Amino acid sequence: MKNIQFRVIHKLTNNEYILNLKEMLQFTAQQNFNEYRITPIKSRKYKILEALSFSCFAIAIVLLLTKIIMEWI
Repeated sequence: MKNIQFRVIHKLTNNEYILNLKEMLQFTAQQNFNEYRITPIKSRKYKILEALSFSCFAIAIVLLLTKIIMEWI
């Protein structure tokens, strides 16, 4: 199972907690769910792969547009 982490922030006091999945399930069982903002934290590996795929896509678009413009001229 992946080690998923969550950032839990209380809406009124802005207290911030970083919890893993098991701690998150225990926390939500004890606390009022509506008083907190919960966002997953992306792993560093996922961020790097996301940036790499975006950059490859951008380069492909630039090359394709350049080829189309050069043939048009």
